Amino acid sequence: AVGRPAGRTHGVGLGLELDVQLIRWIWLRAQGSYSVHPVGEGRMLDKDMKTVVTAADGTIRALGFGAGPVIALDLGRFLTLLEGGIGGLRVATPGGVQTGQLGKACGQQGACDVGLRCGADNKCQQGLIPELYFGAAVDLLVRRHLSLGAQFRYHALLSAPGKFPVYLLGGLRVAVRF
Repeated sequence: AVGRPAGRTHGVGLGLELDVQLIRWIWLRAQGSYSVHPVGEGRMLDKDMKTVVTAADGTIRALGFGAGPVIALDLGRFLTLLEGGIGGLRVATPGGVQTGQLGKACGQQGACDVGLRCGADNKCQQGLIPELYFGAAVDLLVRRHLSLGAQFRYHALLSAPGKFPVYLLGGLRVAVRF
């Protein structure tokens, strides 16, 4: 991110999924997620050795959605799910303090921070990131219609699927089947 140290920005969120069974072991899934990631102020020393704020503190919010097929491997009380799909990610960053950040002028050749695009007024504004995703989950059936499990999902840029990492999701699952 522009003006912030490189590295991971952990957060917490909620995801919802709706599966429709097409045939016994293939389902169609629509999914959505929302997460918040607190970030501190970015700072650096300028040439006069004075501290300069390079990024505002606040939260980065990510809203993701998508749809795609799921392969369900039923192993008795365990259900293994392998999924893939296409979707979008909308990222909201704290207000900008320098070029390339939210609400500020676009950088060279229209460059803006992650999740932002250069608008007609030559300022960085929120945009939609087209993406691919794939993941896996394992659920344990605890009651006839209730299962608990764990999940991992990797989101990649549609335009550059090999660029790693873009957005990683790991979580606990509660599933209700009817």
